[in-house]
This record gives sequence, structure tokens and C-alpha cells, in this order.
Amino acid sequence: RQCFQKLRTSFARMTCCWGFIPGRNVSTPRSDPRRSEAITLSAEHKAKLSEFRKFIDDEAVKDYDLLRFLRARRWDVAAAVLQYQDTCQWREEHHIDELRAKALGPQGLFSCQELDQETVSALFSGGVEKFPFLRLVNQREDEGAWLFFGMAVSFGVDKEGRPIHLQKAGVASHRFAQMYSFAGDNPAYNIIYDGYVRMQELQAARMQESSDRMGKRVTQQVVIMDFKGLSFWPDPRAIAVFKDFLMVSQKYYPETLAIQFFLNTPPIFMAIWRLIKDWIDPVTAKKMHLLGSDFHSELLEYIHADQLPVEYGGTNPFDVFDWPQNLDEYRRRYALCQRAAEKLPGRKQLKSSFSAKPVVESKRSQNSQRVWAVLALLLSVLVTFVRVL
Repeated sequence: RQCFQKLRTSFARMTCCWGFIPGRNVSTPRSDPRRSEAITLSAEHKAKLSEFRKFIDDEAVKDYDLLRFLRARRWDVAAAVLQYQDTCQWREEHHIDELRAKALGPQGLFSCQELDQETVSALFSGGVEKFPFLRLVNQREDEGAWLFFGMAVSFGVDKEGRPIHLQKAGVASHRFAQMYSFAGDNPAYNIIYDGYVRMQELQAARMQESSDRMGKRVTQQVVIMDFKGLSFWPDPRAIAVFKDFLMVSQKYYPETLAIQFFLNTPPIFMAIWRLIKDWIDPVTAKKMHLLGSDFHSELLEYIHADQLPVEYGGTNPFDVFDWPQNLDEYRRRYALCQRAAEKLPGRKQLKSSFSAKPVVESKRSQNSQRVWAVLALLLSVLVTFVRVL
């Protein structure tokens, strides 16, 4: 019961605290986005939801959260309850709630008119927030370095208000060994929990904001992975970490993926996809969009141009991926954004400045498993990643 209470508190903690965002995404809620979604269910599914609720003492837990587990488990109530309980326990053991509870803010509504132009320029690009994790999740040490290694940001929303996770996976594939050394003791754990889990909590917070802003429930995200420059000499440790990403998604963040775009997909990957796509569940296949270099028009079917960087067919001048590609420059420029975020109204006190860890350059692996590792990674991405979400 205590586990359920803590999970409920986590789901409800973050409400919309960004009162005015210049650009497209400004609206007054038309209805309460936290209302029950059971009215749209069939009679059979309503009965399943009611049965699930018998195991939940706290009535404040929302239908939409319970429905995610039911849908993930194909409406098997016993399996959904077990997954819900496991998720609750996992969040407590790993202190997941703290990622959002310790966010620096701002807290409360405000207008960007209260900010000077320099601050707005540092925090926004074309009216879209550059780094929402500066206010929505707990700060981690040397964020600029993590951004340099992972090449992943949460930027913009699609036409349905679903937050976008954008990653230059091809560039990041060349930096994994450096990141692994940078992560320190127990690097795989740090990469998973400081990186991947933190991003999922950030996206959950952004879903809540979209829900409050749009007056409808937003429970999923859009993921864009750019394979341009993908390394064909992968570090075998990256495969193990990626499998852990999949496990975390499958068990603890069910039904949170709306669409997965793969851009600049190598021809061999496209050939594999054409071979296997008819073998998998149609719902899974529909979520996946494997695209070559001609992807701009398809992205724009789902995402407004002002929410996409220019290089992806949009009109937004967002340039973080065009920063000079060296670690020190990423640290310096991100620090400027951190200092700008301190001026946000209602901002909590930002503690000590982040120290820079030394990064150890590593030699390219000559592992004989290179080729099959790349293929294994693709198959994992194409089938497991979307299926489990």
C-alpha cells in the first residue's frame, strides 16, 4: 500500500509550471485532462479496469496510468497488477521519484516577458524550449559532457502534443567508449539511471505539461533516432547497456511510445526491416518508421515545422548539434544555459557549480564480433524496443 501511495504521488507531483512558452504551444485547457478515460472503453475493457482497481486502495491513481499496464499486458489483469507492483517497488528502491521531486523549477506560473532577452535566447530556440531538463528533473554533474556523449535532447512536440526525444545515434555510437570511462564506478548503472531513466522521467513530466496545456491526456512520446555516421565498429559493452534500456522500458514504462523514427537508416538495415516487418505484430510495425535520407516530408506529417530543427526539414534554428564538436565547448555552452535558467521566477537555489571529470580516450575495439553486433543491435531496435513499449 505504501508503494502504491508513493507511485501515485510521483504521477501527480508535477503539474504544468511553465505558464507561457513563446511560439505555437500556448493554449488554455479546454477540460480537465486528469478525468477518467474509461468512458472511451468497451464494456469488456471497462470491466477489466474495474477488476484492476480492486487491487488499488488509493482511488487517486488515475485510470490512464492503470490502462497503460493493462494494454501492455494485453488486458490480462493479473499480469498487469504484477507489473504495476514491480514498477512501484523498483521506483522506491532506486529513488526514481527524486528525479522529478528535486527539480529546480520554476514552480508556479509566469510569463517569459519577465525575462530579459539574453535569458530567453539562452533557453529558447524559435519559441521552443531548448533544455527542459534544466527545470523538470534533478540536475546531474557535468551535464554538458553527458550531452556531448549521448547526443540526445528532449526538444519540441508533435502535432498531438507528444514530447519528442531526438538523438543523433550515429554520432553517439563513436563516443560510447569515452562515455563509459567518464561514467566512473559502475558505469553501466550510471548510464542507465543518470541517462536513460532520467530522460523517461523528463518525458513523463513533459507529457503532464502537454496534458494540462492542451486539455487532453498525453501519455506517449515520439522518438527520433538519426543513424547518420553510425559506427560499424561498436563497443560490445554498448549492446549490453542497450539491452538494459530495453528491459527498463518493457517493465517500468509500458505503453509510452507513440512513434519511432529511424533516419538515415543504412541500406542493409532497410533490407532486414523489409524481411521481418510482416512477421511482427501490426500494431508494433505501425509505430516504426525506417527512413533513408529522404525523410523530411514524413516527419512533417506528424510534427509542425517550427518544432523541428532545420536539418530535419523544419524551420527551427535549434543548433545544439551544430555546436563545435569537442567536449570542452559543450561544457562551456551548456554552462551558459544553466546560468540563464537560474533567472527563472520561482527557481530553487542552484548549488555548487559542476566539476569537469577527466575523460579517458580509448582505442577502437578490434573485437571480432563487430559485424554481428551491429546486426544484433538493429534487430533489437526494430523488434524488441517498440514491441515492449
